[in-house]
Amino acid sequence: MMGKIKVFYAALILILALYVFAVPALANAAEPPSVTIVVENPPADFSCVLLAGDARLPAKAKRIAWEWQYSFYYGALSSEIIYKLEVTANGETFVCEFPDRLERYSGVYTLDLKSRTLEKGYSPLRAVLLVSARVILTLLVEGIVFFAFGYRQKSSWLAFFKVNLATQGLLNLFLNGLRSGYLVIALVLCEILVYLAELIILPIAIKERSKPRTVFYVILANTASLLLGWILITYLPV
Repeated sequence: MMGKIKVFYAALILILALYVFAVPALANAAEPPSVTIVVENPPADFSCVLLAGDARLPAKAKRIAWEWQYSFYYGALSSEIIYKLEVTANGETFVCEFPDRLERYSGVYTLDLKSRTLEKGYSPLRAVLLVSARVILTLLVEGIVFFAFGYRQKSSWLAFFKVNLATQGLLNLFLNGLRSGYLVIALVLCEILVYLAELIILPIAIKERSKPRTVFYVILANTASLLLGWILITYLPV
């Protein structure tokens, strides 16, 4: 039993290592400095402009499910300029001030249309809902494959849920909030570690079927979840 626990934690350390070391590497990829404004279900007449002194910078808009993201690419920041956001919604125009100075490289802010204020980062509830949705959908897909492979014993399903909640939970927490240009690379790299972790843990933890059968299940199920992840990146916010 102690041997299984050591293997399990060793696999989790591999995934955490990717989280620690991959973020700085991905953040250095070439992309112009920008700020992104997130708006949930904006009205039909919604528009926004970044005010940079006398300059008015247009937004590059992108809709993902219920959410709109407006990105502004501003080049080098100037300490002498006060940046503001001009918003038009529901037939009215107003100006929002940023809660802090714009970051040198990139930043994300959420616009609350009711209070007409900008908050730094994403809503905490947004992260919880998105991570939960992706994990549940992944467990559903892999659970169907698991059942199709003939696993019925309670101990097998307990191992399935423990391992997948750990690996898929960490995977989706890592992916949450990454910029779209990095998602495909990050997804593939993370899934490789998930493959390795589950190929080590599940054939040892599950005794109901032969180890080769469990190995084949892991490969097929994680390939299916990788394809699902690709689809969710396209159709859901991250």
